[in-house]
Amino acid sequence: MDYLNIHLDGFQQHLLDEGYAPSAAKNYRFRASMFLKANPNAINAEKNEAREIIESYIATLPRNTAATIPASAVRRWWVSRFDEPYFNRLRPSDCIGDEAIDEECRRFEEYLRVHGNIADETVKNRVGSIRLFLYTIYPDGSFERGAVTLADIVDYHGKASASDGVARRNVNGTDLRSYAKFLRSVGCDVG
Repeated sequence: MDYLNIHLDGFQQHLLDEGYAPSAAKNYRFRASMFLKANPNAINAEKNEAREIIESYIATLPRNTAATIPASAVRRWWVSRFDEPYFNRLRPSDCIGDEAIDEECRRFEEYLRVHGNIADETVKNRVGSIRLFLYTIYPDGSFERGAVTLADIVDYHGKASASDGVARRNVNGTDLRSYAKFLRSVGCDVG
């Protein structure tokens, strides 16, 4: 058995140990195998170099494929190899401690309840999405309502969309458009 197969066996076992279904583990192994055969230097690459190789590989995939199983499989291969998350993600519940952002979210929620004509659960989810957005672009406590720009919104959406599926991208886009409307309603020119 050659080194690549031993390596892929370890990857497949990692997936099974993490609770992946056997069919999913087999599929991810196949995708990782295709990636590693096209990029054999990735097996011994350091963490950042391996990430660059992965992102270059994903950039060559057809657009409708780049956010699905092939991309997920090679990113998951990186996770198994370096034993850390590929993306450092924030969750809305992690976002606490910035009074200005928390106040902005309270005002945005009030705006949605008055003007949104949407279900309570949708309001909650939309506010959580915007909380993530604000904490992501202002992690240092420098948030000011007038500082949010259309470029911030577009850049964030582009980066978030790179790892989300179509449905999540659509929801995120709707949430951001809703927040932009809120900003306009309070006199902020976001472009």
